[in-house]
Amino acid sequence: MEAIHDLDVLTDSMATLGFRLTHAKSGSMDSGFVEFSDGKKKVAVLKDRSQWMLDGDQSELEPLGLWRAFSATSDFRDVLIAYAQKKKA
Repeated sequence: MEAIHDLDVLTDSMATLGFRLTHAKSGSMDSGFVEFSDGKKKVAVLKDRSQWMLDGDQSELEPLGLWRAFSATSDFRDVLIAYAQKKKA
């Protein structure tokens, strides 16, 4: 199994909101599944062939413009932080 590239960027950013990495499973071709939790709420992330996406209910993610993949980790990080802040509220 390969490591999930750039995961540390997301982990560090989520930690500022009180979310810690609770599960990570890497796959081949820079793919994997990651879960963060603040003890009450969970945020799941998928990475497929170097593209990041939130894992969740389409009816919740689509209206927020989050039912898509992001190629740039920095763009995804910004979206992930905004989504996590919304989940905490």
